[in-house]
Amino acid sequence: MRRSSSFSSASRRRARVLLRCVHAGLIGVLLATPFGVAGATELRPGDVLTAGETFFYDGNEYQQLLAVMHVDPVTQYHTYLSGAGVGTGPEFVNATGIAVQGNSTVFVADGARILSIDPATGDRTVFSGEGVGAGTPLSSTHGLWLRDDHSLLVVDRLAQSVLLVDLASGDRTVISSPTVGAGPTLLKPYDVTTTLDGRILVASYGAMVADDEYHAFVMAIDPTTGDRSVFSDATHGGGPGYVSALGITRRANGNILVTDNWPARIYELDPATGEQTLFHATSPSAPNDGQYVSPVGIVEGPDGTVYFTETTYGLMRIDTASGWARTIYGEDGTYIGWSEGITVVQVPEPTGMALAVVGGGLLVAAARRRKRRVRMNSL
Repeated sequence: MRRSSSFSSASRRRARVLLRCVHAGLIGVLLATPFGVAGATELRPGDVLTAGETFFYDGNEYQQLLAVMHVDPVTQYHTYLSGAGVGTGPEFVNATGIAVQGNSTVFVADGARILSIDPATGDRTVFSGEGVGAGTPLSSTHGLWLRDDHSLLVVDRLAQSVLLVDLASGDRTVISSPTVGAGPTLLKPYDVTTTLDGRILVASYGAMVADDEYHAFVMAIDPTTGDRSVFSDATHGGGPGYVSALGITRRANGNILVTDNWPARIYELDPATGEQTLFHATSPSAPNDGQYVSPVGIVEGPDGTVYFTETTYGLMRIDTASGWARTIYGEDGTYIGWSEGITVVQVPEPTGMALAVVGGGLLVAAARRRKRRVRMNSL
C-alpha cells in the first residue's frame, strides 16, 4: 500500500484549504473574520471538542490560527474557547489531542505537555509535563483518551509509548514503550482508545517497509503488563488493512471506529476479533462539502452521530438521512481548516477523548497564531 507523498508536505496540505474554498464558492467568506465571537462557555451533554487550525485574511496576508474552539452542533456556530486572545496562560504550540472531564475541564495534548483549560474563562495551565507532575518526561504528545475509571491515557509519538496520567497530580506512568512490555514496537502511534473490557488500542501511522510503501496497524496493549500485539491490519483480524491509521474511538455499542487517511475511509472493527468492515468512504458523487481526503480524529456523539476531523474542511459529520459526510460550517459560512484530535463529552459520565461532544456545542483545539503567507504558486 502506498501513501501519497503530499501528506508529508504541510504547505501543500494547507494551501489545499484555499483551493477547496474556491471550489466550494466560499473564498469570500474565508476572507472575513474567523469563527465569530469569543467568551465563556458552559459545556453541555452533546457538545463537541476538536483540535485544529484555520486560515483567515487580516487585510494584508493569510494567517494560520491555532486555538480551542466551541461549536454548537445545532446552530453550527463556532466560537473560540481558549487561545486567539481568549483566556490567559501558556500559548498553544502544537495542539493535537483533546479530552474533556465532565463539563468542567478540557485537556489538550500540546507538544511536550498537556494543558488543562477552564471552559468558563478559557484560562490555560500546564497540567502535566514541563516540570509539572512526576514521572517520564513527555516529548511529543498526541492522542488523548479518558478511561472509564477517569484516568487519562496519552500517546507520545516520539517516545513510541502510551502513558497514564494521574488526574489529581499530573504524574505520569509509562504503560507501554520500547522498554516496558513485550511485542512489536509502537511505530508512529497517533491515537488511543480502550475496549469495554479495558484493553488499550492504539492507531499507528505505521512504518515504511519499502520505498514509499507503508504498513499501518491498530495495536492492542495489555494495560497490566504493557505487552503489545497487532490487533488489526492486512494480516490480522481480517480486512484490507490500513495505509495510515490515524484516528480511533469506541462507539457506544463497543465497536471501534478507525480512520484511514489514504484512501479516505472509515472502518468499524469487531472489538473481539479486529475484523474490519467499511463504515464510510468518500464518494465523487457526494456534494462538494461532503467529499473528504484526509480523515483524522473520530468520535461518536451521544445521539449516535459520528463526527470526524479532516485536514481540509476541519470538522464533518456523517448525515444519517443521506449517508453523506457533511461539513459543519460556522454561522458566517466559514469552516475549520485543519483539524486533528476530537472528543465527545458525556455528562455526568465522560466516556472518551479525541473529539469531545458535550451537550449542544463543539470544541475545536488549535493553538498559537502563526503568520504565514500563502502563495498560490506554491501549490
